[in-house]
Amino acid sequence: MLSDVTVWVGGDKALWLTGDAVGPYQYGLQCGHDPDILKLYNEGYNALDPRRHQSRDTKPGQAVPGQRYLRNHEVAHTDYFEAINIGGDVKDSCFGVLCDDPAIGRHGISIQRGFREEFFDNDDAARLSAVIPYLTEALRHSISLTRILAHKRNQASGGFGFLDADWNLTELENTASALLNGSDVFACARGKISCSSTKIKRAFHYAVGKALSGQYFFFRTPWQDNSNSKELVLEFAPIPDAARWVAQDRSRILLTVSLERHEFSEIAGFFAEVNGLSKKEEALIYALLDHDDLRDVARQSQISYETARWHLKSIFAKTGYKRREDLLNAVRQHDLS
Repeated sequence: MLSDVTVWVGGDKALWLTGDAVGPYQYGLQCGHDPDILKLYNEGYNALDPRRHQSRDTKPGQAVPGQRYLRNHEVAHTDYFEAINIGGDVKDSCFGVLCDDPAIGRHGISIQRGFREEFFDNDDAARLSAVIPYLTEALRHSISLTRILAHKRNQASGGFGFLDADWNLTELENTASALLNGSDVFACARGKISCSSTKIKRAFHYAVGKALSGQYFFFRTPWQDNSNSKELVLEFAPIPDAARWVAQDRSRILLTVSLERHEFSEIAGFFAEVNGLSKKEEALIYALLDHDDLRDVARQSQISYETARWHLKSIFAKTGYKRREDLLNAVRQHDLS
């Protein structure tokens, strides 16, 4: 598809670009480019693009010849021009915006020409503008289908993005990075995910490798250290065919991030009912499920530590468990054995 549009507009290479309201663009799909140059672009030169800020004024449905933003002689002294334009043989571009809204983010397409060719003109921009509505419709259908396949379509506490082996995340929305930034171990800045936990970092690296090899994998981790009531669920999968335009070389995976809240009141009530526990004992289990520290639970419940220990011993006697960890695991898993 991208190659057909490139020929239609009169270019010899192209990039499909995605971004948020203020950050730099990242390419997801390319045609005719040197992969090594594009890797430089996504890993930092995208933030140095001298035309990036001017291009923000381009509205959805519009297309603009690149020289209208800044002419080449105005940016020829920059490192960006040396590395990306000269290194990638990009004399000029024609940039069009497909969409820019909170639902699916900002998407653009850049049709480009090498130094042997002429600059783009208004007629070329008009040809690109003519196909933008069709590209936008295809994009929206693709994103909708991807959400369904990611099993998060109507879940407000979930998001997804496309991840490469270096943990660079391309989002169609900003929900996945927001969830990662809200956790105690993950961060996502300028599309790059980092992790402060060695153990979880190893798990993440392993899961990415599995998905790149064509397998589905997932794991859970507490969202924040001071609460057991919410877990961050990370799912890693090959990109569905409906969204293959994002990474035609299969160098990326689909990362789905969701926040799962445990309904502790319901599972504590069930466990208390079948084991004949009192209301105070049920309340203690409920509190321990959220925060497994008996002294803190006693203080928050406004009872003495000795009273909390007495209730816990009574629960052990009624249920047959001897260790608090085993007891709470049984409650979480609805285990009546």
